[in-house]
Amino acid sequence: MYVLKTFIAVTVIFFAVTIFADENDQTKQASSSLTKASKLFDQHCKVCHGLTGGMNMEKRIAPPIAGVRMHYLSVHKDRDSFVNAVTTWLEKPDASKSLMPGAIRHFNLMPPISVPKEDAKSIAAYIFDGKLEAPEGYQAHYQQMHGDNQGNGNQQNTKEKASNNSNKANQQSAQIELRTLARHLRLPPPQLYQLKLSDEQITKIKELIVEKEVIMQPLREEVLEFNQQLNTMDSRSPSYKADIFALADVNAKRVEQMVVESGEMRMKIEAVLDQQQYSQLMSFREQLKERQKQRLKQRMQRN
Repeated sequence: MYVLKTFIAVTVIFFAVTIFADENDQTKQASSSLTKASKLFDQHCKVCHGLTGGMNMEKRIAPPIAGVRMHYLSVHKDRDSFVNAVTTWLEKPDASKSLMPGAIRHFNLMPPISVPKEDAKSIAAYIFDGKLEAPEGYQAHYQQMHGDNQGNGNQQNTKEKASNNSNKANQQSAQIELRTLARHLRLPPPQLYQLKLSDEQITKIKELIVEKEVIMQPLREEVLEFNQQLNTMDSRSPSYKADIFALADVNAKRVEQMVVESGEMRMKIEAVLDQQQYSQLMSFREQLKERQKQRLKQRMQRN
């Protein structure tokens, strides 16, 4: 009997130690994954979506990540849906599918992040978990814009709210898609409707718009960098004039490249239209041109 009791006691202790060891290993793995995700976020996201600039959107280069998380949680409430949506966005940002059209209008479309898909998923999961720093004043801003809901998404658990949020997101997506197409075809939205684009044409134009943004965004950033370099030059330096000419020469080449790339992409986009649609497009533009002339003439007469 004593031997049996001893055996049972040893067995219980063995399993307790084994379970503790497994839990400890799992805790270490989770901690390691969190550390990796945090580093990936800091490396690829924090410089734009971090605390720099606070809540002053004129000093920021992208919206704070807390705001991005809130918008995604309003549509993608469960972890898998959220991670898939953010991962897809990181791999290929698409203005027509954005949940934050206002941010794109203010900051432009972000470039894709060149990381392996698993790393992109880690970043997305890290954002979902919400262990993020928010700029000072963010909570007050959020309450002013959206009421008392603090944006954790998990509290919105009714089907009615989910449906409303989904419909709102779909409406926003449709509006940004319309504005994006109209802008790239250089037409007001009402006239864009009159072209009667097919679904296949819209899909193709959207693909070309993304391709254009991928090409143009780095060029825009380079031109902005040239302007920043000009502002930081020492105007009393003996080489100041020579430096300006050198900088202007490189800048002019970048601007020329932007014009060429933009023109080529415009040809590709407008090639999607059939001949009747293209003729209608040209007619609309002539009408716009004439209206602009009339407005300019009236303005000059008033002055």
